[in-house]
Amino acid sequence: MSVSALVRLLEAAGYDLNVVARGYGRTLEDILAEQRAESAAQR
Repeated sequence: MSVSALVRLLEAAGYDLNVVARGYGRTLEDILAEQRAESAAQR
């Protein structure tokens, strides 16, 4: 499976994918906290 196909599948499944600078690692907890903050701000 190509990377672009994997990205499209993840986006279709509802994952919010963002490109980050090289060398900057985000943990799963960081990503989930960002998405929770965004959804809370929309309410």
